[in-house]
This record gives sequence, structure tokens and C-alpha cells, in this order.
Amino acid sequence: MPRMWWETGTIAAVAWSAAVCLVWTAHHVGRVHLRAASAAHAPDQRLLRRAATAVVVAERSDAIERYAAARLALNAGLGKRAAAENEAA
Repeated sequence: MPRMWWETGTIAAVAWSAAVCLVWTAHHVGRVHLRAASAAHAPDQRLLRRAATAVVVAERSDAIERYAAARLALNAGLGKRAAAENEAA
């Protein structure tokens, strides 16, 4: 009978360790996905700030063509802002 408790305890410890390892791995993978998603949007956010700055500068200098080009880049959708900036330049 004492051997049965030893085996049961060992199996429970191994199962608990496996569960902890799986939960940690799932949490880590989730964090990596969040970091990858935010890294994918970072260049577009920089382009958005640059386009907004270009709109403000063009408004203050009364440059209509520059304002129109900057406004096109600012209004472009996600992922299309770089192409709009390149066309406007």
C-alpha cells in the first residue's frame, strides 16, 4: 500500500509540472503575438505622425499642393500610407 501513494504522488507531481509548463508556454506565446502585432503597426504609426506634421506645416506655409499631398497621405488607410507618401513626393 505505501508504494501506491508514492506512485500516485509522483504522477500528480509530473502532471502538475506539465500543466504549469503548458500554461507558461501559452502565456509566453500570447505575449509574443501581442509584441509582433504592435511591431507590425509601429511603422504605420510613424508614417501617420509624419503625415500629420506635414499637414500642419503645409497649412501654416499656405502651400496648397503640399497640403493636398500631405492630406492624401494622412487619409490613406492602414498599410497604404507608405504608398500614398511615395506617390505624393
